[in-house]
Order: sequence, then structure tokens, then C-alpha cells
Amino acid sequence: MSGAIQKQGLSPRVGRFLALSPIILLILGDALFFQQNSDWRTFPILIFYIFLIIRYKITATTTFLICLVLFLFMYVHYIFSDPKVFATQYPFAPFGEKMAEWLYLFLVIGVIQKWRE
Repeated sequence: MSGAIQKQGLSPRVGRFLALSPIILLILGDALFFQQNSDWRTFPILIFYIFLIIRYKITATTTFLICLVLFLFMYVHYIFSDPKVFATQYPFAPFGEKMAEWLYLFLVIGVIQKWRE
């Protein structure tokens, strides 16, 4: 764990939560505020998450918990959205589709993490 977090008296669990909260916010911001997908946003977020994995020794279980949160966002969107949303916005991905893309990417990272553990 980081020395700065240890000096502030925060537990390692709280430190990991504080480190992971920007990832969730960045993913939600990408899904809510940008209509088109961009590799210039996706890959830096993934690289930042991989950096956090190395820095804070985040386990595959934590990555799979993030996947669960992404799945819940996607599922709720699919339940409460009109089916026309998915047919009429062809060049633009709806929120649920973007959450599905992020879910897939984090599942890949989680599987690779579990394989390495």
C-alpha cells in the first residue's frame, strides 16, 4: 500500500476504494457524456486501471466486482429503456451497449489476472 495512504491512517481497504473510484467515474462519464466510442478514451482508462492493479496489488476478485457493477448498470438500462433506442441510434452506442463493452474489457482483464494469480 502507498506510504501516503498509510500515513493518513486509512485502512488498505479504504485506500483501494479511493484508488478505484476514479475508474468507475471515468467509465460512467464515458458512457453518459460521450455518444461515440473512442479508443483515445478507452485505452488510457484501461492502462490507468492496469497501473492501479500493479500499484495497489488489486486482485482478480476486485476486478470481477467491478464487472458485477458494470453488469448491473447494463442490466438496469436494458430493462428500463425502450427497444427503439437500440434500433434508431445506429452510429451512436446507447448507455447499455457502452456498459457491455466496458464489461467485456474488464472481464478480459479479470481473467488474465486470475490466470496470473
